[in-house]
Amino acid sequence: PTMPLYLQIGGSAVHCQCPDPGELPLADTDFAPLLLSLSPGDIARLISLLLGGNVQLVVVSDHLDALFPAITSLLSLLFPFKWPYPVVPIVPKLFTTSLQSTMPYIFGMHRQSLPENGIPPHVVSADLSRGTLNIPPQHARHLTPEQGGLASCFTPCIQICRTGLESVADQASDRRGVGGAA
Repeated sequence: PTMPLYLQIGGSAVHCQCPDPGELPLADTDFAPLLLSLSPGDIARLISLLLGGNVQLVVVSDHLDALFPAITSLLSLLFPFKWPYPVVPIVPKLFTTSLQSTMPYIFGMHRQSLPENGIPPHVVSADLSRGTLNIPPQHARHLTPEQGGLASCFTPCIQICRTGLESVADQASDRRGVGGAA
């Protein structure tokens, strides 16, 4: 392991250490927009589809600031694998014709930028604002029992992370309420 660093901050001791090269990488992204928007099962299905390759994914949100962290956290969850295809966290309305591509991609789109005729039928879409995942039939049939089993392996871990995030949000909300009353 690398040399640890111990810091005293207020009344708390903080231990910092970079992971070994063989350990999980540090993920400098906010997982909340993804984990709190989609169900653990839907996130697990997305991971399974992305690991299978040959999928076009559009992540939609009403909030531009949710797209980049949601997509980067989804890519982090693929570790130790890497997505080798184009990733565009925010696709401008001017480039919506690129959704017709049959090459694999991950695109983020603000709801107002969606094409008038909607997302093409061959594209998987994850809607962060509505908490929905739409998997077209040609991709759903690729979620074989083996891949469904793979998805079920991810689900408990994602649920634990989601519960932790909800707990942190509740604690922050409680602190704001206490601070506001004082």
